[in-house]
Amino acid sequence: MLASMASMSMLFGLGQAQAAVTGKVDVSLNVAQGCEVTGGGVDGNLNDFGILDFGDVSTTWTNVLSAELAGVSGGTLQVECSKDLEAFQVSVDGGLRGDRSLVSADSGDTVSYEVFSDAARTVPYIIGSSQPIALDTSGAPTEVPLYGAIAANGSAIASGLYTDTLLVKLEF
Repeated sequence: MLASMASMSMLFGLGQAQAAVTGKVDVSLNVAQGCEVTGGGVDGNLNDFGILDFGDVSTTWTNVLSAELAGVSGGTLQVECSKDLEAFQVSVDGGLRGDRSLVSADSGDTVSYEVFSDAARTVPYIIGSSQPIALDTSGAPTEVPLYGAIAANGSAIASGLYTDTLLVKLEF
């Protein structure tokens, strides 16, 4: 019996490879064209891009009030895109009343404001249209530009908190 096992192991070559098969395996990665938005958060089922806070003032003011978008985390809202994109589009609606006005829940008084895509506040976001924002050519994150201004006000208004909510759309 021992002799028959020895002859079978020689016959089948146990312990030695008798054949080899080589084949290929395809490896891939598909990077989708698009962008990532950072500095915001989520509020219910809606993205929360931050706040445009004009601060505290008396019932009249003689200077233009200004504000800059602050992201939810306290920093800026930024977009980082695939390197084959050159710009993204930003549109800003008219707010809850459609006219970009802050309203006091207590008195019903309103204060009009404007929003701009540049810090000098010379290029307004027009309600119903979008503006292209050039991406950083190095691939670094690009800040979403959103600046606000309220004209000087010489007529006293009621005290209280004045609010509005804007919807901002980023398109890639």
